[in-house]
Amino acid sequence: MIGKKSNKKKISVEVKGGSSSGLTPTEKQQIEKIATLEKEIIQIKEKPNFKGVHSLVT
Repeated sequence: MIGKKSNKKKISVEVKGGSSSGLTPTEKQQIEKIATLEKEIIQIKEKPNFKGVHSLVT
């Protein structure tokens, strides 16, 4: 568990810094997917009809 935590921290720091060194193409794709999903979640939360969207999702 400790190893996983430090690994996540390392990835997030690299993404924030805009550095892609040391990442495999698969890791880059996964980070891009996560970033895209996070942007979509933020957009949904910012919409005024969030409650309606949330009830449809669940």
